[in-house]
Amino acid sequence: MILIADCGSTKIDWCLLNGNEKVAQIFTVGMNALMLTQEEMTERIKNELMPHIVNYKVDEIYYYGAGIISDEIKGNVINALKANIPTATKIEVDSDLLAAARALCQHEPGVACIMGTGSNSCYYDGEKVVDNVSPLGPGRRG
Repeated sequence: MILIADCGSTKIDWCLLNGNEKVAQIFTVGMNALMLTQEEMTERIKNELMPHIVNYKVDEIYYYGAGIISDEIKGNVINALKANIPTATKIEVDSDLLAAARALCQHEPGVACIMGTGSNSCYYDGEKVVDNVSPLGPGRRG
């Protein structure tokens, strides 16, 4: 089973797949990884997601989220997911902006934007985000 998370500061859309078949879609309260500790994220996942997927064996997790701006924050999210879903042998964590760019542009270069509680934009080279302007919103470091 594959678990995909589209995580914003307001809500998370979780999709559980068995091959190409959608098994479940779960909505939980959002998490901005920049604003929460690893322990807080672990607890939220435990309380809000796990009751919905307890009967499934998740092998892979693809998590795209708000606030994923460094390897340290990525590691916190990975550890929070591992603590709750130890069966996952593959966990990929990256920014919600990369998810938007992949969904919009697929493998072609282009500009992608997120317009929501937190707005952001980037230039995507068809594989990765290569340039973006700081959104200057809550949690901005600097």
